[in-house]
Amino acid sequence: MSRFEGLNLPDLLELLEPIIYGDPVSLWPQTIGWLVLLFWLIGVIAIGGLHWRRHWLANAYRREASAEIAAVRGADGTPEATAAAIATIVKRAALAAYPRSQVAHLAGMQWQEFLARSCGDDPQVVAAAPLLARAAYLKDPDPEALAEPALRWIEKHRV
Repeated sequence: MSRFEGLNLPDLLELLEPIIYGDPVSLWPQTIGWLVLLFWLIGVIAIGGLHWRRHWLANAYRREASAEIAAVRGADGTPEATAAAIATIVKRAALAAYPRSQVAHLAGMQWQEFLARSCGDDPQVVAAAPLLARAAYLKDPDPEALAEPALRWIEKHRV
């Protein structure tokens, strides 16, 4: 006969030995290597964040010019006024991106060449550069034919 016969569950539980808990495990790294890795990772994230913020701030004029072109496209105005506004926005974006002495005096063929050259000779911008250069002076222009290349130039040009 066993010493457990005839005992019910609560009596059997009373016979169990108590659980012995060990010391709690520290979550703090035990070696210096993990701390070095942690500080290195924090530094990389901080540098990446600063670089992203600088890039975001440097491209604020692009976002603003794109929003202005979208507003001009959506506004009710004559095609001539819309085309002139798009040309003005592109010129202002160029003045924001490049030194004033390099851009302010450009007009006509020089402006057209600048637009093509500054966007890496993008085919869409190169094809529309003559229209963008004369947009303010065209009779019965197509604002949509100007808006897409203007947006593309704003997006693609490199400073």
